[in-house]
Amino acid sequence: MRILRRSNPECMASVPQVRRGIETVLAARRRFRSAALLRRVLLNWGIVLSGGATSSLLTLAAVGVAARALTPSDFGVLVLIQTYVRIIDGIASLQTWQGIIKYAAAEQQAGDSGSRLGLLVKYGFSIDVAACGVGYGMSLIVLWSYFYWAGPEGVAHVHRALAFSYCTFILFNAVGTATAVVRIFDRFILIAAAQNFAAFVRLVCLTLMWILGQADVVVVATIWLISEIVGSVAIITFACVELKRRHIAPAGAPSLKKARYQFPELWSYVWTTGLSSTTRLTTQEFDAMLVGAVYGATGAGLYHLGKRVAVIVARLGEPLQQVVYPELARLWATGDRPGFRRVVFLSSAAAAAGSLIIITIILFLSDEIVVALAGHDYIAASSILSVHIFVYALYMSGVTLVPGLLAMGRQMDVLKIHLLGTGVFYIVVFPSLLAFGPAGASAAHISFNLVWLVASYVAFLVNSQRQPFGAPTGARLGP
Repeated sequence: MRILRRSNPECMASVPQVRRGIETVLAARRRFRSAALLRRVLLNWGIVLSGGATSSLLTLAAVGVAARALTPSDFGVLVLIQTYVRIIDGIASLQTWQGIIKYAAAEQQAGDSGSRLGLLVKYGFSIDVAACGVGYGMSLIVLWSYFYWAGPEGVAHVHRALAFSYCTFILFNAVGTATAVVRIFDRFILIAAAQNFAAFVRLVCLTLMWILGQADVVVVATIWLISEIVGSVAIITFACVELKRRHIAPAGAPSLKKARYQFPELWSYVWTTGLSSTTRLTTQEFDAMLVGAVYGATGAGLYHLGKRVAVIVARLGEPLQQVVYPELARLWATGDRPGFRRVVFLSSAAAAAGSLIIITIILFLSDEIVVALAGHDYIAASSILSVHIFVYALYMSGVTLVPGLLAMGRQMDVLKIHLLGTGVFYIVVFPSLLAFGPAGASAAHISFNLVWLVASYVAFLVNSQRQPFGAPTGARLGP
C-alpha cells in the first residue's frame, strides 16, 4: 500500500472522488425509488379517495334524508344509538389491520411464498372473530345495565328494542384482517366498491321510504343497520377472493398455537395499537354522548350533523393513511431512511393543500350547506360546523405521522400521545360545553389536535433520526 501511494499518488487521490461518485449514484437511485413510490401512493390515494368521496357524499345525503324524515329528537336518538355501538365495536375490534399489515410487509420483503402469510391471516381473523363475540356480549350487558338503572320510564320501549337490535352490527364487523389483506395487495378499489355499494343501497332505501311517508326512527335505523352489515360482509368476501387468487390458504395454515411462536410480538402490538385507537375513540365518538348528556338528544343530533359535514375534510386524510401505511412499512423494512421521511412529509403536505379548498368553501357556506342538507330545523348546526372544521385542518397537517410512527414500531409513542391529548380533551370539554353549548365539544377537539400534532411531529423527527432501520421488531423470529 505504501509503494502504491508513492508510485501512483494520482490514483490514490481519485479514491475519494470515486467514493463520492458512488454515493451520488446511490442517492439518485434512492430518490428515483422514492419518487416512484410517491407516485404509487398518490395513485392509490386517488383511487381510494374517489371511492371514499363518493361514499362520504352518499352517506351525507343519507344523513340529510334521515334528518328531514325524523324530528330533531328522534334523529338525536338514532345518533346516540349509533354512537354507542361504534364505541363498543371500536373498543372490541383492537384494530388488527395495523399489526397484520406491519408483519405482512416484513414477510413480503423476506420473499415469503405464502405459507407464513396464510398463518398470519388466520391468526388475525381468529382475533377479529373473538373480538366481535366479546364486543357483542359487552354491548348487551352495558345496555341492560343502563336500562335497568334508568327504570321503565327512563327510556321508551321502542328505543330500547332499537338499541339492542343495532348491536347486531358488531357480530358482522370482523373486518380488521380482511381490510389488511386488501390493502397489503394494493386492492384499494375493492374497499371503495364495498363502501360505495353499501352507501348507495342505504340512500336509495331511505329516500324511497321517506317519499312513501314510512321513514320513522325504526325504519331508518333498520335500513342503516342492514347497509352497514352489507358493507362489512362485502369487504370480507373481497379479501377471501383475493387470498384465493394469490393461492394463500389461511384455512390450511398451521395451528394458531404455532402462530404465537411464528409472530411472538404480534399480540402485544395489536393490544398496544388497539388501546391507542380506543383512547382516541373516547374523544372521537364519546363526544356526542357527552353533548347528549348535557343538551339532550336534540343537542346530540345537531352536534352530529355539524360534525358529519366537517368530517368530509377528514375523508381526504383517512384514505391516504390507508394507502401510505403499507408503503412506509416496506420502506422501514428496506432501510431507506431519506425516502421514508420524504414520503411522510410530502404526502402530508399534499393532503393539507388539498383540504384547504374544501375548508374555505365550508367556512363561507356553512349556513347554506346545513339548510340544503337537513332543513331550517337544524340551522343551529352551522355554528358547530364552522368550529369543527378547524379540527380537521389540524388533523390534515400531520395526517401521515401516525402511520410513520407505527411503521417504525413506535406504537407506544402513539399511545402516549393519544393519552396526553385525551387528558387535555377532557380537561377542556366540560367547561367548553357549559360556555359555548354543543360547539364546546368541537373546541375540545381543537385542543386535542393541537397537542397531537406537535407531539407527533416531535416523536417522528426524533425517532426517524435516531432509530436504526431494519426489519420490524418481531419479524421473521419464527423458524
